[in-house]
Amino acid sequence: MNYTDYHTLIVDDSVLEAEVFKTEVNRSTSDLIPAAFENNPVLAKLENQLLELEVEAKLIKAADYPMVKGSASLGTTYFNAFKVPNERLFFVQTKDNFAQQIAVAVTVPIFNKGKTKRQLQQLNLRKKEIGLLGDHEKQQQVQILEKLQLDWIESKQQYEISTEAFAATQESLAYSKLSFMAGKASIYDINTSKNNLIKSESEMIRARYNSLFSLLMLHYQVSGDIKFSNHIH
Repeated sequence: MNYTDYHTLIVDDSVLEAEVFKTEVNRSTSDLIPAAFENNPVLAKLENQLLELEVEAKLIKAADYPMVKGSASLGTTYFNAFKVPNERLFFVQTKDNFAQQIAVAVTVPIFNKGKTKRQLQQLNLRKKEIGLLGDHEKQQQVQILEKLQLDWIESKQQYEISTEAFAATQESLAYSKLSFMAGKASIYDINTSKNNLIKSESEMIRARYNSLFSLLMLHYQVSGDIKFSNHIH
């Protein structure tokens, strides 16, 4: 599972187990797929990469647009480092020597057309590659969901069968003990019944674990976490 916070996992919890077996997978695989895609970290990463390529493509295309630069200046050519008698006032001098300048420069790209085209072709190839990776990841996701859902159904059925078999084996052992006390069964029969009970209990525990694990993995693939309510939605 590659679950990072594995220290918080509870191996044995009877209350949780009781809640889990109330859980029903009441939606088909096709209904679970959108949620699984939405919570898939690989698909989210690929989607972000596509967005980055879109921004990069806009920047590359911008290099083909003409660039206009403008500047303006305002001042005076008046200069006097020393005060001279009978000189005209400063503001009068400034008015007579007033200067202003406006400049506009236009840059038209001509020789970078081939470079821009080549860069855009490279981006398109990268987009196609990411699209193929996304399709492959989606196919794998669907296959995993289908397998986990089948595993959950089969393991739960097996658990129900093994639970009934365990109860029947317990009754058989009790009957063997009564038969032994009545002289109708030997100690060998009791030992055989005990061994059958141990085997039956082992199979029930294994089926219970498989059922819990299958449901946990199914929910993990759909939601991205291991906490779930009484139905997968």
